[in-house]
Amino acid sequence: MGHTPLYRIADRLTWTDVEGLIGQGRRPEDFTDDSLGRALDKLARAGPATVFSAWTLAASAHDGITLDTGHCDTTSRAVAGAYADTEDAAVPPAYGYSQGHRPDLTQRLMTLLVNREGVPLFGTGESGHRWDQTLNADMIDRLVSALNPEQLRQLISVADSALVTGPNLARLAAADLAFVSRCPETFAVVTTAKAAAWAADAWIPVGRLALRADGATDWASEHAGVIDGRSYRLVVSRSSASDPRAALDRWIAAAADEGHAVSGTVESRTHQTRRGRPRKRAAPAETVTTWHEVPTVGPVAVARRERAITERSALVLITTVPADRWSAAELLAEYQGPGHGERHCLTA
Repeated sequence: MGHTPLYRIADRLTWTDVEGLIGQGRRPEDFTDDSLGRALDKLARAGPATVFSAWTLAASAHDGITLDTGHCDTTSRAVAGAYADTEDAAVPPAYGYSQGHRPDLTQRLMTLLVNREGVPLFGTGESGHRWDQTLNADMIDRLVSALNPEQLRQLISVADSALVTGPNLARLAAADLAFVSRCPETFAVVTTAKAAAWAADAWIPVGRLALRADGATDWASEHAGVIDGRSYRLVVSRSSASDPRAALDRWIAAAADEGHAVSGTVESRTHQTRRGRPRKRAAPAETVTTWHEVPTVGPVAVARRERAITERSALVLITTVPADRWSAAELLAEYQGPGHGERHCLTA
């Protein structure tokens, strides 16, 4: 019902087949603000996340919906007004990083896990100050408690780089839960994998992942890395979208950086300390000599600069999914595909 207040729900349902939608014998006038308020109180006592997950899992089992992929995402919802009893609220609003660019308002966070087709599996409401790293940890624990071992073995969790922390990787390993994510640059294996990819220069053509006709073309290079004693599959991806020529032109005009032959000279300049036309019978103006550096930028090492720009723009996926289950192209397509979770969070 969108933003319709509770006391107007009955009016909105006048034009709806209430019996077909909700149940035989139900009429629009049954849905008063009092009855809806009592229902919301019961839902709050039962735990909205628990009820929601029970519904979605039951629906998935009934309709045979696959659980092979789970996309996790979060979004924030700003709230206005005074909340005097926030400590007693199930999901207290709080100040935090605002994805809606409203840092002046308190907010709540919404998390959602959906499958490849966008069917929701889990969803929660969280306080507005929580971090994505801890929310991802909670999602791992919730998956472990809700799914049986066979379902966990089939499921592949796809999330952004906030998932990849030392504690979360340990959680995933303990749960034997396969995942795909972007490895943050803070992990040394990212630099190592990129260097190995450019050294090997054996890129696997992935093709165009975007649906647009002018979409970029991607290539991949596979490597292995070890974090905290555990081995991971690393896929380095570079894209034609990071065309170095435009960036190179901007860089030449802005500063001398790697790839340039820079030299310079020092020149002396003499000028008077007094400005403007001198007064009659004024003392001669003094002259001073200043020294100025005159830099000379030589030709650019184009190949070196192109590699530096492309390497910085490359992303590194980290996963425990074996190559015989998902190829590099399938990993990239799944990770860079439409944001199922974010889209449903925003429309929930």
